[in-house]
Amino acid sequence: MKILFFTKRDRTVGSSRLRVWQVAEKLKEQYSIDYEILYGITHSSFSLRVSHFRFLFSLIYKLQITDYKLFFVHKSLYPWDTALLILLVRFLFQKRLIYDLDDAEWEHSFLKTWLLSKAAHVVFCGSHPILAWVRKRTSSAVFVPTTVDTALYKLYTVEHATRAILTIGWVGVGRAHFQDGHFALIKPALDALAAKGNRFRFVVLGSQNHQPL
Repeated sequence: MKILFFTKRDRTVGSSRLRVWQVAEKLKEQYSIDYEILYGITHSSFSLRVSHFRFLFSLIYKLQITDYKLFFVHKSLYPWDTALLILLVRFLFQKRLIYDLDDAEWEHSFLKTWLLSKAAHVVFCGSHPILAWVRKRTSSAVFVPTTVDTALYKLYTVEHATRAILTIGWVGVGRAHFQDGHFALIKPALDALAAKGNRFRFVVLGSQNHQPL
């Protein structure tokens, strides 16, 4: 059996690395399951570029290959032509479909998220709020939090001790979240900690040299 994965970016992007690349590699290593990962699908559905049509023909070929028994679709950040092809082949050739959500994709792509959730045999939900949203639309929702390979961090150890100033860390594409006002959501919690006399620093990894942040 082979699995065809769809994901946002290459393994340098956190969500793609942890929820697709890491999973695919472990399945290959431990169960000898072959796979292919399609990523960086950023073209417009209305693009007339030769590269667009070349990709579509390649995708149609891959989707109908009988060796690909399972599609694993991470997020819904795909052009409509790609999403509709996945859905069409899923029903036409009776492929198994796992839909993986670790973000509130419905906020910016409601219809695609709804369609993929309804069509999937199983929906992996990365948080309890996502699980609650999906369960209102299908009974095939499963809570699967993002995990890390602890073996990667064995070389990096620290001595835990009582500290005068604690560090609260946040990792992500900070510029986008800052511009959209998402950091304002945690301000009340930080204010409450400070009001109780807790001394801490808030560190953002992923500010991307965005000066206002």
